[in-house]
Amino acid sequence: MYQTILDCAQQQNKNILIIGSPRSGTHALSAELCKLGRGKSLMEICKTGYCNDPWDDINRLSSSARLTTAQVVQLTPKLVLAENVDKIKKDNIIVNIRRRDKVLQFASWIYFRVSDPTALHGWHNHNANKTRVQPGSVTAAESDIVQFKLEQLLDDYFLPTFNLCYEDLTFTQTNFRKNTFAFHLPEMFSNLDYVKQQLETWQYSTGHFDNE
Repeated sequence: MYQTILDCAQQQNKNILIIGSPRSGTHALSAELCKLGRGKSLMEICKTGYCNDPWDDINRLSSSARLTTAQVVQLTPKLVLAENVDKIKKDNIIVNIRRRDKVLQFASWIYFRVSDPTALHGWHNHNANKTRVQPGSVTAAESDIVQFKLEQLLDDYFLPTFNLCYEDLTFTQTNFRKNTFAFHLPEMFSNLDYVKQQLETWQYSTGHFDNE
């Protein structure tokens, strides 16, 4: 699928914008495509607090003459960009990456917000011996689950050209590695039964994924 995406971008003379919800694998996918396509990566763009207008970063991606990848993850800039998806697609193909295991994805998202809210240690390549929470020490809030669900639904609005699943991908060209923790991460929730009730039965339609 990687080569199919790169061929599509080359044939249409476009760059690649990856969208996904937090902890869905956007950084690893962007790096993988960048290495395989011998291009450059802007990494995460349109980050709240780093740019005044998300369109400035989109224009920077669109105007790059060399094959370039970038990813948008945060909810607020997506709400701004959703006003004109055709403008994005004029110069970029959109690739969405999702995760099937919503309980684990949600746990990862909450873990890094709780253990390292300033991201000083990075949200990637986490080792088990660096685990900073204990089982049963975090209570998941309803508001967090609602926002998490909204994050999943918004990506569809961008009508991605390709839809990938994190669990189906292998990353060989990037330094990003799957995070490891001292225990099965969802066990950090004191109300794990509630989290499972809300997220464990999440099912994507087969139309949400592209096959090789």
